[in-house]
Amino acid sequence: MALVGEIVRKMIYRNLFLIWILVAGFFNVTYAQTSVVTTASYKGTVGNYPIAMQLRQQRRNDTLSGSYYYLRNGREKVLILMEC
Repeated sequence: MALVGEIVRKMIYRNLFLIWILVAGFFNVTYAQTSVVTTASYKGTVGNYPIAMQLRQQRRNDTLSGSYYYLRNGREKVLILMEC
């Protein structure tokens, strides 16, 4: 009788483990989403000052962000544009 109870207990644990694996896999597949980011680089002027600008658009959450810097000051002095 104790042997049958032990076998049933092992089968229950094995089934619970398999259910847990299936649920974890389902959530991983459900929440996996592709994120497409488009980046564009421009060079131009602001008034008489030459600048380089980079814009990034992320389609999944529909945001636009970027940065620019004055060519005379160099890349280390980047100005960040706010996300919108």
